[in-house]
Amino acid sequence: MGKHNKSGTTQKGQVTFLGIDLSKKSFQLHGVDAKGHVVIKKKLNRKALLPFIANLPQCAIGIEACGGSHYWCRKFTELGHDVRKNRGHKNRGQVLILDLLEKPGSSLDS
Repeated sequence: MGKHNKSGTTQKGQVTFLGIDLSKKSFQLHGVDAKGHVVIKKKLNRKALLPFIANLPQCAIGIEACGGSHYWCRKFTELGHDVRKNRGHKNRGQVLILDLLEKPGSSLDS
């Protein structure tokens, strides 16, 4: 993976899918471009998450359904992102979210 620019993406491409593992204090981000290349792999604190997402181009964001997911879903949607929440099974990371996002016609809400 190459060096990141200010938006957190590498030279490979623009982030198309972003999976975010939500927690109380820190957030793990894993983003890929349209070809599936990893372009974002980052850990951010709560204060830095929203400004970082605001600087990204519009993309699909997958998050796990949890207590704080409604808040983050609303905030990311206000920024123009397509936010999808995963419910129905326990998610152990953003890679599962990205797998679901990349499958055409998949629904994270089922």
